[in-house]
Amino acid sequence: MNVKASAPPFAQASYISGTHPTFMVRYNDAVIAAVFRLVDGVLLLAAGLLAEIATRQLNGALPLGVLLLALIAGSLTVGMLLHALRSYEPEQQIHLSRQTQRLLLALLVGALVSSSCLALVGAPEVLITHWLPFWLLTSAFLLTAARILCGRLVASWFETGRLSHRVAIVGAARIARSFVDMVNTGQSGRIHVVGVYCVGDEAPGDIDAADTIGDVTALLARSREERIDSVVIALPASAVARIRLVTDALGSAVADIHFAAEMPEIPTLQPRLEALGASPVITVRHRPIGEWRAVQKAAFDRICSVILLIVLAPLMGVIALAIRIETPGPVFFRQPRIGLNMRVFNIVKFRTMHHHLTDRHATEQTRRGDARVTRIGRVLRKFSLDELPQLFNILRGEMSLVGPRPHALNTRAENRRLEDLAPDYQQRHRVRPGITGWAQVNGSRGELRTADQVRARVEHDIYYIENWSLLLDLRILALTVTREIMSKRAF
Repeated sequence: MNVKASAPPFAQASYISGTHPTFMVRYNDAVIAAVFRLVDGVLLLAAGLLAEIATRQLNGALPLGVLLLALIAGSLTVGMLLHALRSYEPEQQIHLSRQTQRLLLALLVGALVSSSCLALVGAPEVLITHWLPFWLLTSAFLLTAARILCGRLVASWFETGRLSHRVAIVGAARIARSFVDMVNTGQSGRIHVVGVYCVGDEAPGDIDAADTIGDVTALLARSREERIDSVVIALPASAVARIRLVTDALGSAVADIHFAAEMPEIPTLQPRLEALGASPVITVRHRPIGEWRAVQKAAFDRICSVILLIVLAPLMGVIALAIRIETPGPVFFRQPRIGLNMRVFNIVKFRTMHHHLTDRHATEQTRRGDARVTRIGRVLRKFSLDELPQLFNILRGEMSLVGPRPHALNTRAENRRLEDLAPDYQQRHRVRPGITGWAQVNGSRGELRTADQVRARVEHDIYYIENWSLLLDLRILALTVTREIMSKRAF
């Protein structure tokens, strides 16, 4: 079943049956394309400036307004045409001859558009006869050089797996083997099969022990340490119970979930026929926030966090001083919480309890009138100011401004684990937790005592995950300020 190691990463899928590889950051296709567009734009503008300097030496100063019109019109045309020709996709960057042909075509069309604009506005003839040819030749040189460098860089990323789509297979080895064969037949350059996992107590003959490297629990543990983009369920269509078991177990996995055979009718799943490389699969669940949208959200979180930390630094300094004056002990309180993909991280808050009474493991939820809370702590909790240090968690990539609130490891309701009270509870962990969230601004805040409270919070969180947008984040932040500051539910 193993694919030959000599095959280039961008030509065949690869399969690892031994030890887990070290964690590697995967480069985001959308970000790479955006950077390439930005590089092209800068080089086109630089070529226009160089052409203007060269032309000025021969004919004197040129009219700035007309020059900018021609330069912007030509550059936009080149950029849009290259985008339409898919020149910014990473796979295209390694084909230099193809890229050069598309580049020359785009530049010629861009020069034609620029000359048309110059003619329409009655520009001096020197712009068409001298500046435009200089711009065209300089742009061709600079962009071709950039294509050579980018092509080599992208090729190295393919070779090191930074642009691969990492896939884990769960189920029967015979179906998994067929799936890998189809991927290799299609010569998909982006599919990297990291392993095959079983579904626990497999029936005899279903699994070849030599091909599997663990069960679904092992896969979930691995996904917290490494990036896994997709999980393919490779089970017979008749194995409804096992498929349901796998999809439930993968509830917290931050990956697309696919099915590698004809999809049976399973309640609560909405399968869609798609393709993974050259292999047809039926997708039962997509990752909640796709790559480019995830970049937008991360950028929004970090930019806002930096601004808030600068603005609120004096207030946070006063709070820290007040805590140290009132009671001995550290200013900050750190507690393990469950975050994205069920990774455990230490949330940072201003300490609101007496140091010797703090409950790091959350064996007891904080209650209204809790004697452990200090006088300063009550004020901080009343105005939600104890949450401000979580801005540092956002900068570390552990949290977002908006998302499901992270629960402590030992949080219970009705003396039962929260995931036992709400079937979809694990899906909350498919996005980064937030300082505030849709559940909080809709009344689901504070102590969790009953199963109904847990289910209500989970329903709000899943609504947020399924309907995420930057506008929704802004709305929740606004509602947090108007509804939750001095909220009666805060204590």
